[in-house]
Amino acid sequence: MYTSVISLVFVSLSLSLPLIGIQVLREQLDLKRKKAVAALEEKKLAHTARVMREHERALKAIREYYVDVTHNNLEKIKALTNIATIKRPPPYALFLRACFSLALFTSLIFTKNQQELKGLVSARRTAEEGDLISIRKLARENKRMALPLKQANEDLYQLGEQLKEHEADKVGLYARGVSEREETKCLLQRKRKNERRQR
Repeated sequence: MYTSVISLVFVSLSLSLPLIGIQVLREQLDLKRKKAVAALEEKKLAHTARVMREHERALKAIREYYVDVTHNNLEKIKALTNIATIKRPPPYALFLRACFSLALFTSLIFTKNQQELKGLVSARRTAEEGDLISIRKLARENKRMALPLKQANEDLYQLGEQLKEHEADKVGLYARGVSEREETKCLLQRKRKNERRQR
């Protein structure tokens, strides 16, 4: 009986020990996880702060650049308006000067252009007449040479046909084993037929 009680106590202790060990392990893992999450949060916050500082610096540099550009442009505009007000002649003086210059310029160009135009027109007329004469000569020569070319093309076609027939006859005769004499007779007959066709 004592042994059964001891075994019962031992079994109950052995069952409770793993549960206690699992709870301790679970608590340790939860603690590690919480520490890792806290470390990540700190890194995230530090990174966010660093990025914010860098962006603020960059924004400040951009603002300074555009303020400088705007300031320089305003100074240039002021300087140019001062120069323009000092050197500006009265409006009618510019108008009169422009009209006089335009009238003088157009009269010079008009007389010069008339003389150049007359010369260009006469030169162009002579060139066109020469071109028309050469075109007529070329047209006549083309007509004159078209007939021999047509005749030569027809002759070339007929000779090509005769050559094809000759080659066909030659192959046929050799295939049959005919002697050269018979071949020449056959060729002479073909030649006479072709001469009759041409007449």
